[in-house]
Amino acid sequence: MNSSSTELFLSRLHWPVTTLGFGRRIGIWLQGCSIRCKGCCSQDTWDAAPSHATTVGAVSAWIATQPLDQVDGFTISGGEPFDQPTALLELLQAIDALRGAANRTQDILVYSGFPWRTLSENHSPSLALIDTLISEPYVRNRPSVGLAGSSNQVVHCLTDAGRSKHGPAAAKTDSQRLQMHYDGNRLWLVGIPGKGSLDMLRTRLASSGIALEDCSWRA
Repeated sequence: MNSSSTELFLSRLHWPVTTLGFGRRIGIWLQGCSIRCKGCCSQDTWDAAPSHATTVGAVSAWIATQPLDQVDGFTISGGEPFDQPTALLELLQAIDALRGAANRTQDILVYSGFPWRTLSENHSPSLALIDTLISEPYVRNRPSVGLAGSSNQVVHCLTDAGRSKHGPAAAKTDSQRLQMHYDGNRLWLVGIPGKGSLDMLRTRLASSGIALEDCSWRA
C-alpha cells in the first residue's frame, strides 16, 4: 500500500460514482484551482485551504478499503488536479498499483481545465498513467456534450482501455443525469449539469419550500 506523506489537498472521495465515466467508479475530487473558469459549478473546490490538506498515502489507503472487485474505474476531478503535479503523479501511481491487483480492466479518467498542449508538454509521466483525459477550460455559453462540461473541451482516449470505455464507439454518458448525495452536512451533485439545470433545480426546490444556500455554482 502506498504510504506517501506527500501533501494533497482533497475536496471529497466517493464510491460509487456512475455519472462521470463508464460503469461504477471511485470519484476523487482534489481541492484548489488556479484556472477558475467563469460559471464553474464547483466553485467550492477553488480554494486550497489548510483544512483540506491530507496525504497521498491517506487517500490511497481509503481507496484500498473500497470493494475494488466491483470498481470499473477511477475519476479524478476538482478543483484542478494538475495544480498539484507531484501529488497527482503519486496518486496515479498508487491507483495504478491497486488496479493492477484487480481481476478486471479498470481505467483512470482525469478532468483538467488546462489546454492539451500545456499538459502534454509538462506532465508526460502523469499522462502515461491516464486512460482518458478531458482537457481545456470550461466555457459557460457552450453546451455540455457527454462527459465534457462544454463543447470546446476535448476527450483524449490515451489507451485501449480509454478508447473502449470512452471513445467514439463507446456508450455515451447521459450528460443530463446527476447523482445526489448528502454527507450529513452538505447536499452535493455528481455529474455534468446541462445549461441552466442547476438554477432550475434550485427554483423547483424553492417552490416546494426547500431553500438552497451557499450553492457552489452561485458562489
